[in-house]
Amino acid sequence: MLPQALLVAGMMLFAARAAPHPTAAEAAVDTSYTTTSTLSATFTFQVTRTFLTTIPETTTTTTTTTTSATSSSAYTPTYTATVVYAFKPDSPIHLQQFQAKGSIFRLADSPGIYCPSFVERNGGCSMDSNITGINGCSLSATVPGGQAIYLAPDGQLRFTQAHSQALYPPNSTICPLSFGTVKDSDAMDVSVHGFGSNGFMACPMLDRTSVGIKQVWQIYANVTEMRPPLWHSNSSSCINFKVVGLVKQLGHSAAAWQYI
Repeated sequence: MLPQALLVAGMMLFAARAAPHPTAAEAAVDTSYTTTSTLSATFTFQVTRTFLTTIPETTTTTTTTTTSATSSSAYTPTYTATVVYAFKPDSPIHLQQFQAKGSIFRLADSPGIYCPSFVERNGGCSMDSNITGINGCSLSATVPGGQAIYLAPDGQLRFTQAHSQALYPPNSTICPLSFGTVKDSDAMDVSVHGFGSNGFMACPMLDRTSVGIKQVWQIYANVTEMRPPLWHSNSSSCINFKVVGLVKQLGHSAAAWQYI
């Protein structure tokens, strides 16, 4: 069951003021702003958002424990990633996880992951095979070179192939996601920026699997030039939605070795 904080934060986001996006002049530096909104006499919350404009290095939080004055310091690494969910009550995508698969992001699907046999033999494959982890501008992947998240001009939210953290198609927006903290909640408000986007949209698509064809949803930013590809079964059925995120502790250094 999802934490109650996720549901509460999602309801709060419906009352939040629209987030401004960084201008070209602001793109070289990190920017932040704070929004305060009152839902009623008893509910006041505050959202602080930071736009990421560079690809951060992978960060590991460590805890150091000293056992005695004469012993050496020992540490236990703690690895985390953000898992994001669609928030659209009374819809088929409500509380579905973002999943990275086939170079795009989907809802109502499983992630596309790969781990080579030599890594598996040495215990290097992730134990978090049912989630897609996000760390700022990148996927939570161990593969050398990393895998970055970008927004294509037609609105598709996509990720790069393995070993290509800094390789994007022309005119793409890098680091398109921003994460805002919701006061008194463990959840985060997640938004998308680039090409004048004003939120997220999911469009139904049919996906061929080993057991047949199933319907999933591809994730877009709602941009002016959005043109769902022809493989979408019915572009008029696209759904606008909000996104909330939760930080998850991982059982390995990343959520997956590689997303495919």
